[in-house]
Amino acid sequence: MKNERLKKLCVFTGDDWVDVVRIHVLPHDGATYYIVHHMEEEDLHVFGSVEEALEFIKREYVDVKSRLHIGECP
Repeated sequence: MKNERLKKLCVFTGDDWVDVVRIHVLPHDGATYYIVHHMEEEDLHVFGSVEEALEFIKREYVDVKSRLHIGECP
């Protein structure tokens, strides 16, 4: 098995980034999984799409009306 670092993405609300949540991208057996990691609570949640992950983050961790998006961490 090959060791690789998980690709880490940050979540943004407009131009501001959510500093307590990261999304790790995990390719596995032809599929891609998105792991939501809450940095302070050490919670991990796995989703089959980035849209599902962002909806969960908005519902559970971020109180904003605007749409969330992902990008490289600052």
